[in-house]
Amino acid sequence: MNQLDQDAEELLESPFPLPMESLLATIILLPINSPLAQQKRELLQHCSFQFTDALSLKLSQVSGSSHYPRIRRKSLKLLHNLLTDPAVPQISLMILNCLKSPLLSSLRPKTGQPMSQILPEIVAVVASRIFSGSDQLWEELLDYVYVSITSSNVTQEVQEMGFMVLCNLPDNLLNRLMPGFDFLWAKILHRLQYSSDLDSWAAAIQAASRFLKILPYFLGADRLGMAMSTVVNSTHNLATTVDPRSATVAQRFLEFITQMVTKTHPRLLLNRLNYVLESMLMIAESAVATVIREGAIRVLKKIDESNRRIMSRQLERLDRLNLDGFFFSLMRVLVGAANVEKNKSSVLAKYFIDRLSTMHGGKIFARLLRNQIQVFAAAQEWQKRHAGLVTICATADACEEVMGNHVEELATIVLDGLEDPHDRVRCAATDAIKALSVNLAPTLHEHYHRRILRLLTGMLKEKNDTIWGKAIQAIRFFSNGCTPDNLEPYLPQLVEALLAHLKNGNTAVQWGVLAALGGVATSSENRFDIYYRHTMDAIKLILFGVANASTKLLHAHCLECISYIASVVGKDNFANDANEVMGVLISLLEFLLETDHMVKVSIFQVLVKLCRILGDDFLIYVDDLMPSLIQSAQNKINKEDNRREKALACKLLFCFISQFKGKFLPYIEQVTPVLRPLLHSDLHFETRMQAISAMPVLLRLTLSQEVILEEIQEELIYFITALVRNLKENDAEISARVLNSLKECIKVSGRILTNIHVKFFVDEIQKILNENSSENEIQEAEGFEIGPQEETRNRGDDHTVNAKIVVFLFNYFVQQSQEPASKYCSTFLPFLLRACKDHDPCVRQQAVRGIGTCAEFGVDEFKPFAEEAAKSLDSVIRHPGTSSSNNPTAHVIVVSSLGRICGSYFKSIHAPQVVGKWLDFLPLKNDTTEAKLVHARLSAMIEEFHDILLGVNGQYKSRILEIFAQVVADGDNLATRDTVNRMVVQLVQCSRP
Repeated sequence: MNQLDQDAEELLESPFPLPMESLLATIILLPINSPLAQQKRELLQHCSFQFTDALSLKLSQVSGSSHYPRIRRKSLKLLHNLLTDPAVPQISLMILNCLKSPLLSSLRPKTGQPMSQILPEIVAVVASRIFSGSDQLWEELLDYVYVSITSSNVTQEVQEMGFMVLCNLPDNLLNRLMPGFDFLWAKILHRLQYSSDLDSWAAAIQAASRFLKILPYFLGADRLGMAMSTVVNSTHNLATTVDPRSATVAQRFLEFITQMVTKTHPRLLLNRLNYVLESMLMIAESAVATVIREGAIRVLKKIDESNRRIMSRQLERLDRLNLDGFFFSLMRVLVGAANVEKNKSSVLAKYFIDRLSTMHGGKIFARLLRNQIQVFAAAQEWQKRHAGLVTICATADACEEVMGNHVEELATIVLDGLEDPHDRVRCAATDAIKALSVNLAPTLHEHYHRRILRLLTGMLKEKNDTIWGKAIQAIRFFSNGCTPDNLEPYLPQLVEALLAHLKNGNTAVQWGVLAALGGVATSSENRFDIYYRHTMDAIKLILFGVANASTKLLHAHCLECISYIASVVGKDNFANDANEVMGVLISLLEFLLETDHMVKVSIFQVLVKLCRILGDDFLIYVDDLMPSLIQSAQNKINKEDNRREKALACKLLFCFISQFKGKFLPYIEQVTPVLRPLLHSDLHFETRMQAISAMPVLLRLTLSQEVILEEIQEELIYFITALVRNLKENDAEISARVLNSLKECIKVSGRILTNIHVKFFVDEIQKILNENSSENEIQEAEGFEIGPQEETRNRGDDHTVNAKIVVFLFNYFVQQSQEPASKYCSTFLPFLLRACKDHDPCVRQQAVRGIGTCAEFGVDEFKPFAEEAAKSLDSVIRHPGTSSSNNPTAHVIVVSSLGRICGSYFKSIHAPQVVGKWLDFLPLKNDTTEAKLVHARLSAMIEEFHDILLGVNGQYKSRILEIFAQVVADGDNLATRDTVNRMVVQLVQCSRP
């Protein structure tokens, strides 16, 4: 047996606590580096690992018997370590049971003997080890908890200890207290409401929180409501207490309120949210300590995050007094946080300033500016001036419209801020310039550009790197709204100062300078030409440096800046540098890793610009660029940067296809299989948009090759089928883009359309009619008469949208393919005839156009429907919404379509009656092009069916003569010269008796 074992045996086997007390006293009293103290600690460590059970019993004995508080506390701390340290062997179940009695004795101290705060945690660990998952109970402990909390004969200290033990009890033991829950809960609330002792408050709130965590449903709305009122009142009392310790307790109260409303059972208290909101505003406004004010606002933030819609309604209902008070509290939080640049409290305050501004907007900004922002901006304390400027930034987006009426006041505040003696205020003023440069353009730039540019240029020469760094950012934003004339007087100083800062070794600074140079160059237009050489040389010094992991993003920013400058100075000025720049760009692209998404995004944006600047001269670089572009376009999407990279790669490929046209043919076989799969609806929006746009261009290029016809037809089937399937997309922009691409594909391939293509097309668009998409909005696409923007809120509206799409596509398809598609007219005519009765005028209009198309191209297919079609058109033309004054376009379409039926199917309809109705709407005057066709058709019908057309006993003769007279009188406006001449002859013939 070694010496340590012998010493341990003497220490632990002694029946008296004195040896252990002596050891603990030595450790407590002697310096930490004392040899004797170190020796005693080694012995204690040895006992912890070799004799854990015996040591735990001895420590529990000392904790209950020692007369010295420091020794009792030390023994409990060591016992707690034995129970919780995972490195120490676990205490056996038998010894844990032996610890119960001394621990309970420690919970009942002698009068005047202080109690350790760690004791409840030790009791909880022992209880959980013995009773967790067991049906057995520690009855003595439960009795202690209940009596210590509910009895009126115990000291405040014992009651606090009871609360603390309750907080740490295992769930199964806590549940056994439920028979007496109401009494316990009442005692907790009584202590929260009437206690004046901070420790007592803290213990009670912890106990309440514990109950709330495991028993939210048991508590119910009434008990929770009572607790809410009690806790809020107590928090308000704490908030106005000068005692510094009150802030800590108040924070616990605020955490409890957050827990009540958000985490446990929020629906139980939804009807009390208004009370909570008003109470938190009151606490935030009256709190002595900043931490309490911030805590109250943080409660509201948590509620907002968990119940955003309900919280929004409550915020909208705030009366003027509460609203102004809330803003004032938020600005006071900004004042308290002003000393730290990036402060959680500042972020919290700005969050709610933005929320309130968004919800109340112009209704509050003028009052806020007059009553608070201007007052803060003129204050002696720099923190208030800083808060005023921060508030302007936070309200800029939401109050943009109203801010336009207060440009002078805002400009005065911001300009004064730029000249403020305190650096933090000046920095806040530059942030305000950034915000207002967007929201007050161009008024701010027109009236204040001289002073702003002068001050910002001066700030670039400051020694304080934060100030000139902020000034660089402000210049970037402000220059975007400036005209070349605004900037020209300041360009020499601006460019010189920015290039000086570009030499700074700080990468973040260089990024900002490059962005500012790009903005200044873009707004200066041709005035920047004289600075091109000097600027380009400075950027190239950085760009031509060695590319490595730390510089690749900086090089990408250099390229981005160069692309902006090149766009301004033009191809001629940039041509001499283009080859060098592209060489560096291609080398950088080859150097990048697959995960360098941000750098690739930046480079692809540069390539789009340079491709447009250099035109066909860019083609020589395509060979080197294609591998990287193809790889990026085929990447799997797993995060946002990856999405953007893929979308930009597709955009660049589309740019190449559109710009180089036939010269891009060698790459078509590479590009087509890459873009094909990108039409699917589960891909990124921008990626799909680029792929959809590329389809007709790819098809056009494919048709220009000497390719086997079967291969072209396969491509055509794939393109048309894929695009038609995308019509079921619920995004309006994608739907519009698909329509345009389909139109172009059909137009390009009209000469090779076969029955196979038509069948594919017809099958797909019929599926659209049979399926209800979840489309919410369809916009008028360029070249399509789909109708105005509308919101679709139900199945009927979905059908309306689909109907417009299908009818338009069918019309266009028939017009382009003619013979192959015309035989499918009978398939769609029943649908078109039903659509003539649709409630939506746009659907009726497209249906009428479709009937006219079928009448023109589907002669044999149309004949059986001619009579019914004429009746349907007559009902549409007499609808109030189709009158020439209400909807001239629809009026023209229906009159023209009815004319086609009268002219081509005269013998298949009840001609005199139908023609008579048609004549009621002639002559056509709203559309001169269509009018010439309609009037020519009428003249031809007179020649072919003269006697029948005049009606029984010539009943339509006078009407026809009147129409002819009006058309002839208008000369070439309503009819061609040949038609007019023919009508003159017909007028003479019809005038004879």
